[in-house]
Parts: sequence; C-alpha cells; structure tokens
Amino acid sequence: MNDCKISIAFPVYDVAAYVERSLCSALEQTFSLPYEVLVIDDKGTDNSMDIVRRVQNEHPQGERIRIVEHLQNKGLGEASNTAIDNANGKYLLFLDSDDLLEPDALQILYTKAENVHAEVVIGSYQEVNEQGEVGEKHVFSDRTIIHPAALVYDYIRHHKEPNIHRWNKLFLLSFLREYQIRCVHRIMEDSVFDFNVRANASRVVICDNITLHYLIRENSIMTSVQRTGAPDVYAEVYSDIIYQVQDLIRTKYHDVPGIYNYYYQRLYGSLLQLRRTSYTPEQKQLFEQAAQGCNDFVPSVHALDLTRYRFVYLWCKWRKCQNCDTFLQGYVNSRKLWGYAVRCLLKLL
Repeated sequence: MNDCKISIAFPVYDVAAYVERSLCSALEQTFSLPYEVLVIDDKGTDNSMDIVRRVQNEHPQGERIRIVEHLQNKGLGEASNTAIDNANGKYLLFLDSDDLLEPDALQILYTKAENVHAEVVIGSYQEVNEQGEVGEKHVFSDRTIIHPAALVYDYIRHHKEPNIHRWNKLFLLSFLREYQIRCVHRIMEDSVFDFNVRANASRVVICDNITLHYLIRENSIMTSVQRTGAPDVYAEVYSDIIYQVQDLIRTKYHDVPGIYNYYYQRLYGSLLQLRRTSYTPEQKQLFEQAAQGCNDFVPSVHALDLTRYRFVYLWCKWRKCQNCDTFLQGYVNSRKLWGYAVRCLLKLL
C-alpha cells in the first residue's frame, strides 16, 4: 500500500468465535489516511482464517487486509516479530484478534504521535467480558514524556506504569527496527519486548482516551494456568525473563538513568507469579535459581531512586539472603512500613 501510515498487526490462531468482530473493528476506523490490517496466519486448527478471507472478500474495506502465512504454528511472540518484519506502515499497532478497537482509535493515536514525533503512544482501555458486560476502566493521565528512557523516568516519577502489553500502543516502526526490539519468548512475549521499549524510547505519549475494549476470556491461557497450575514452560519462561533483563542491563542499559528501579519492578512481577499460581517444587526451584544474586546485581542502594526499592535492597542485605521469599517479604514490609508512617503522620494532624 502506497504511503501507508499505520499497519495493524493482527495475529490469528483459533479465534473463530471472536475474529470477525475484532477484524471489522480494525477495518471500520474513522481514520482517513491509508492503513493496512496485516493478518498473521499462525496456522490454527479451526476455521478462523476462512472467516478472515470471507471478510476480506465481502467487507467494503476488505482490500486493506494483507495476509502473511506462517508455515507452521509459531506462537504469538513470533507472529509479532513477523508483523515487525512485514509491516508497510510508518507506525505499527498490535491488536489481539479477540479485542475491539474504538472507531476513532487510529485517528487519536496517530494524531498524538505526529504532534510530538513520538516513538510510542499508549491508549487507555476498557475491560469487557464475553457476555458484553463492561468491567474495569484503565484510564491513564494524559501526558507527554520527552526524556532518555522516557517510560523508566515516568515510572520513577509516578510510581506506577501503563501495562507491559504490546496491544493498544502505537509504535514508530523505524524505532522498533532500529533498536531491534523483538519478542523473545513464545508465551509472556511482552515482557522483554517492553523492557527494550522502555529503555530506548525517548518520546512517549500516554493518553486518557479509551481506544480499545479488552476482552476478558474465561478460558484464556492465564486464567486456566492460575486455576489449575502452570506447565513447566511457564516456570521456565518467567525465570528466563529475569535472566534476559539482567543480561540486557549488563550488556546495553547499565548507564540508563533509573534502569535498576525498573529491573526491580520486573523482578517483582515475575516472582509474584509464585503467589498467584500453583507451582511444583521443581518449578519453584527455577525461580530460586533466577533470584539468586538478584540484589548483588544492583551496584548499590544509590542506584535505586524509589524508597520502597531501597528498603528491599537493604532488607536483603540485612537478611544476608537473596531468594524469592526474602525479596517478596522485603517488598511487603516496605508497604507496611509506608502505611505505618502515614498513620503516624495522620495522628499528628
């Protein structure tokens, strides 16, 4: 497509019940400039791609659809990498094939990106279940961050972050390609991708416009894992994320301001899976191995800007232990200490 402004990456794998509505939400945008819907056929076992081809042939905007086929199933991570390699747009938007874009999503995200030459634009979103019942709104405060490692800097300032997922974010495609930002794992593919984005993006817009409806599926992979326990691959990937992030800091990002704060955040997120999911003793051992030395990896307490992370660092030093339980216990105790300090302050007022 000539002068394509946006490519919507649309991976398809066994989503027959959802794919038509999701695909049509991508085709029926108010955006008047050229854009494409790049469907990645990840070789599922149902009739999802038959539905895609029917929509391509029958929908008034069906010519926007371009299909790239995998030879075999590769997973969502590799499907995203295929989209990065094949997209024609100036910007790339990842859309899961069961979610719905707001009709003006592309127009909002594109306008905000062009106004400040942003490398990343992050939209707010609304949860919805399979019965169409509206759930929680995730509305971010509207802001533009222009700073080296802008999202790391923003995290330190606001002590919270937009989610790590690729969806509902508009990426400058040349930015992803220049810094070779890719998905590493077949599952939990967002984590390392997101860490690279945060360490490199220097112009980011976060907007309060709801641009996506995120479907909460009762039979989703994460829901079933939390109910029934995790297969070995989950423990392996969550543990490897810790190694991957450490390696990125060691080899590329050790001089990025605030990077060790975000390292602690990602470490906490991975270890928190121990509390949310039933793991076997053998699987937990993988976490323990990854957590060993996690505190020594940080050069000093002064490399951490946030008070709670400094507390965790000193807690591990005091306990002379760097396993999962000690790290998480330090995190919990830092919250308790902060709550106690606030209560004492309120009594003085």
